[in-house]
Amino acid sequence: MNVSPSVMQKINPKFVVTSVTFEDRRKLNFDKGQAELERRRQQLQEQMRKENEARMEKERQEQEKKEKQR
Repeated sequence: MNVSPSVMQKINPKFVVTSVTFEDRRKLNFDKGQAELERRRQQLQEQMRKENEARMEKERQEQEKKEKQR
């Protein structure tokens, strides 16, 4: 029995013909991977920026403390 996809959709609305090729799936997976890498890069940059600011603030406070002792 050879039934066309449009007939199958009328019989069973959940029936969906996927014409996604291997290359389409590979490209989608690659794009998702790139987005995840970018998200992690930004997260790491933000963490490093905060650590740098905290270190600079600590150094500034130590410098002020030394000046007050003089």
